[in-house]
Amino acid sequence: FHGYGFFHSNGVAGREASHSGDGQGMNCHFKMFLDSGYTYAVLANYSQPSANIVANVIDQLISGSVVTK
Repeated sequence: FHGYGFFHSNGVAGREASHSGDGQGMNCHFKMFLDSGYTYAVLANYSQPSANIVANVIDQLISGSVVTK
């Protein structure tokens, strides 16, 4: 996936591949958890960081971390 602009990392929940982007009045975040099989996409009709805030909560839920405000 690397040639398509995906970032690879090792997170708390294992190997991850993700891609995010933004433009005027919109932003998005896409992530695949390669070891567990979970995948999500967050699309927002709002400027940053709205999709990233939601994505961080989803990351915490999948990894079993404590979700905070």
